Amino acid sequence: MAFYLGAPVERDGVSIHTPDSAVVETLLRGADLTPHQTSWFARAYADDTVLYFGVSLHRRLVGQVLLHDLDRDARTALVGYHIFRTTDRGHGIGTAALSLVCASVLGETMLRRLVAITGVENVASRRIAEKCGFVCIGAPREGAHLVAYERT
Repeated sequence: MAFYLGAPVERDGVSIHTPDSAVVETLLRGADLTPHQTSWFARAYADDTVLYFGVSLHRRLVGQVLLHDLDRDARTALVGYHIFRTTDRGHGIGTAALSLVCASVLGETMLRRLVAITGVENVASRRIAEKCGFVCIGAPREGAHLVAYERT
């Protein structure tokens, strides 16, 4: 199982923590996410290159942040972040959660580089990456419809 098992980390009511599996599964069934975005929780059970964090606002689970495609030799990982419901988006929760994960991961693990890949049209995701100190590095090998950001 590849779930974050450390102590909860909180700032201004937003926390990253070990997810409660039953709560995540219930929320994912009603989440305003694509099937790809909801599949990460199940993948974290079987894939040790995924590290899954629950995201809460005032102790209410609202999203997920995950590190995937962890490359221990290169000390890099891809990062994904999703807020489950539209009504919780646009309030800075994603930015706060990603910021907490970056501080924890880059400060306390062997990882030295995080990469976020998002759709060119996904302005909200791009803004979150930029607010968290990620720098645009251009289109990834997956295609020009995507844009990659890195933080070291």
